[in-house]
Amino acid sequence: MILVSATNGKTTTTRLIAEALGAAGPVVSNALGANMPAGITSALAGGSDAKFGVIEVDEKYLAGVARDTPPRRSRCSTSPATSWTARRRPG
Repeated sequence: MILVSATNGKTTTTRLIAEALGAAGPVVSNALGANMPAGITSALAGGSDAKFGVIEVDEKYLAGVARDTPPRRSRCSTSPATSWTARRRPG
């Protein structure tokens, strides 16, 4: 599961990552920009056969979505909200 969150460029970045991963298998994504809880839930509900997930997340919901979809690895960006979320993840 890849979570994409930032002030600008979330939709474009989500689409690019989803397209690249699509060569390796099915991808579940909200690549059209539905980045709040209802859109995220809808995207995940439609991807039961997906090998990968690329989810755009509004900054307001990032901490909750990251908590509910634990990543194997965290990547910090220059965004203070993203950095805080990544630091508080165990492990």
